[in-house]
Amino acid sequence: MVEFLQDNWLLVAGLVVLAGIMFKGPITMWLTGIRSVDPAEAVRLVNQEGAQVVDVREDQEWQQGHIPNAVHVPLGQISDRLTELERYKQSETPLVMVCRSGNRSASAALRLRKAGFTSVYNLSGGTMAWQQAGMPLEK
Repeated sequence: MVEFLQDNWLLVAGLVVLAGIMFKGPITMWLTGIRSVDPAEAVRLVNQEGAQVVDVREDQEWQQGHIPNAVHVPLGQISDRLTELERYKQSETPLVMVCRSGNRSASAALRLRKAGFTSVYNLSGGTMAWQQAGMPLEK
């Protein structure tokens, strides 16, 4: 085994880099305390803990349909609109970040954690998972 690793060090290094790229998001989320939730858990957070859903998709995506009672803050505006979101931080309201698939919302959740928000969740699978679970969207 050691001989194989020595003879194929470039291949091993490439696999390590590839694994780092593939798992960077989940590892970062885990290290920062951001939990991924499925649609059922997101509904539970909203209904039982008063969580606020924050949709970070672009305007056109939002207009095509969004989770009822969600707040719309496109990802590119998160940093500029932190003061608007500050009320959720002060009241310790959990935030469930959502986008189409869960990638942009994960990035938004990370930005909020860095800004001091403590109760931030990411909707795994985004609105696609939400719809697949039979949950409603509104326009």
